[in-house]
Amino acid sequence: MEPSKVNELEQALTENALAFLRRSVEGIEGSPCNRDAEFAIVDLAVGVEVLLKARVLRHDWTLICADRAKKSEEQLERELLAGTAFTITPTSAVKYLAEEVGVDFKANGYDGRVEQVSKLRNRAVHFTLSQGPLPISVTVAYGRGLDFVLWFLGSEFRDSAPGRTANLVEDFIEDLTAVVGEINDFVVEREKSVAANIRAIERCLTCPRCDRRAVSFTERDPIRCAFCLWNPADGEIAAAEYVSEVLGTNQYRTVKGGEEWPVHECLSCGELAMVQGIEDLGEDPGDAGSLNCDGYVAPHWGCFSCRMSAGYPEVDRCSRCDQPTTQGGDDGTSICSECWAEVLKSD
Repeated sequence: MEPSKVNELEQALTENALAFLRRSVEGIEGSPCNRDAEFAIVDLAVGVEVLLKARVLRHDWTLICADRAKKSEEQLERELLAGTAFTITPTSAVKYLAEEVGVDFKANGYDGRVEQVSKLRNRAVHFTLSQGPLPISVTVAYGRGLDFVLWFLGSEFRDSAPGRTANLVEDFIEDLTAVVGEINDFVVEREKSVAANIRAIERCLTCPRCDRRAVSFTERDPIRCAFCLWNPADGEIAAAEYVSEVLGTNQYRTVKGGEEWPVHECLSCGELAMVQGIEDLGEDPGDAGSLNCDGYVAPHWGCFSCRMSAGYPEVDRCSRCDQPTTQGGDDGTSICSECWAEVLKSD
């Protein structure tokens, strides 16, 4: 494709992205109902996606075509200019920008932000956001998305946007700075107001919604985030959300890859809500991670239904079926009750 056409296409994509982003900001500010907020979140996700593709296109226009290996450049150009090309996902765009262009998302603290925006979009599209005032967790996640946009525009478009787009980018950065500042001020004030409540939590867990270490995880209290008020009604759903959002484990990819999904049937209450790998629970009074039964043991297992938590010495894997167990055989090896029954039956 001729450089002039690439330049025109990047300009069109960038201006479209800015249009979606501006409509998103206008929709989220003072929105009278959550339906407006849901549309604003979708617009944010679309704007981020188009902005990423515009930057990839500037580097190599063929990279935004998902099926470029199967078609000639002439065919790809025709489809791209006609708007019928099958383009890459936001995740692929981030990968290309990091590997091909050298955009350092991680060093600047923005690795994972695009995925967070996509997840927020999925919540808005596939589920109804809580009725009433916009949930604090949504406000925080939306603010992070805008903060990413502000950084990306400033570092990748401010001094290099084509044609008249440079002025649009500059104007939008100025407007967006004020909005991001307001959301950040809200977050700071919220953190101050709940600081005492968070310090009072006996056992604390990272929240899958707002990413704050502010979830109460004690047997006598319901699960609740002191910062964003996340309060799941179902332990199994809460466990799956924690594993996905906090531990970063995708159930489909994990199972497809032959690996284990770290949610098990609880040894205490029987619900499918016991998570393996909860390491951020509680405060270490001394010897963190010690296997000494008289010392502190960092919790490794936690049930989102009954809030039971345990370390390696308390819950082990059955030597026969590899399922979590607290049982042991006559020889001292770990073995679950079902396998132990089979052993006794065979004897």
